[in-house]
Amino acid sequence: MIKVTFYSLFRSNYNIEEEHVNPGSINDIIKQIIGKYPQIKASNFRYSVVFHKGKPITFHRFDTRIEDGEEIFFTQFVGGG
Repeated sequence: MIKVTFYSLFRSNYNIEEEHVNPGSINDIIKQIIGKYPQIKASNFRYSVVFHKGKPITFHRFDTRIEDGEEIFFTQFVGGG
């Protein structure tokens, strides 16, 4: 299983902090999350950043495979002024 932790808008808008899913690409993981939480729109993930082993992964690299036992973090950057 993969541990997925959510920060920023995912946490505040959808009240989801952590989930465990099966290994696969980040796109596969997103599909699993939406399957469990259909209120989350797929478009919200397009503007998110995944941190894996301390390195950021953006939408264009969501084909990156996450292996069993690893951990990732989803966040969205929020600005204000």
